[in-house]
Amino acid sequence: MKLYYTLWRPFSAVILLLCCIVSSPLQAQPVEFRGGGFLSDFSEGCAPFFVPDNRVYINVRYRPAGLGSNDANSLLAFSNEFFWQHTFTLEDAEFNEDWQRTVGFFGGILTERARPAPVLRFRNQQPEMLTEDSQDVYIFGQVRHMFQRGCRANYRIALIRRP
Repeated sequence: MKLYYTLWRPFSAVILLLCCIVSSPLQAQPVEFRGGGFLSDFSEGCAPFFVPDNRVYINVRYRPAGLGSNDANSLLAFSNEFFWQHTFTLEDAEFNEDWQRTVGFFGGILTERARPAPVLRFRNQQPEMLTEDSQDVYIFGQVRHMFQRGCRANYRIALIRRP
């Protein structure tokens, strides 16, 4: 009987290790896209931040709701070389072509909750429907109340999936 336990212990440890290795890829993983694009076509309400003819390059992070292990909130974040970041969270929904009120934060050295709440929409998204297998996405959209009331801008972004 003692020989049985002596042989079983190392064997059971190997089986447990193999189960962990094999099962980990089967678990849902977060789905996130990263890339870049431009903010452009700023309204007069964006002064003093931007002027109407201004075009600003942005780095972008997008986490769509409900894909993989993502929760029910959608997140879209812009940052640029001027060291500011603007984060838009759409609670319990996915971005679409309708104007949708978000929870927005912007900042550089200081972070502040955007008031009034930014309102976003995706005018065009290719592919139209994202899945857990989607590898890239192109989005053309618009945002209102970006830094302050009355600040409107368009954004064009191209993103690839990041593990």
